[in-house]
Amino acid sequence: MRRLVVVVKVVVVVAVVVVVVVVVVEVVVVALVAVVVVVVVVVVVVVVVVVVVVKLLLLLLLFCKSNSWRSFCRSKKLL
Repeated sequence: MRRLVVVVKVVVVVAVVVVVVVVVVEVVVVALVAVVVVVVVVVVVVVVVVVVVVKLLLLLLLFCKSNSWRSFCRSKKLL
């Protein structure tokens, strides 16, 4: 009878340890995925902003190179 009690206690302790380890691993994996998602979103936003700014600057440069906009750009000190 005592052996049965000891075996049951060991099984319960092992089961609790396994459950705790699984929960901790899941929390860590979810946290890592969240961090990766945030980093990817930030990188995409930065790339999009840089591309838009570069395109706008190139567009402004093209406008300022054309004859009709040259005086405007000079008056605004863009050229």
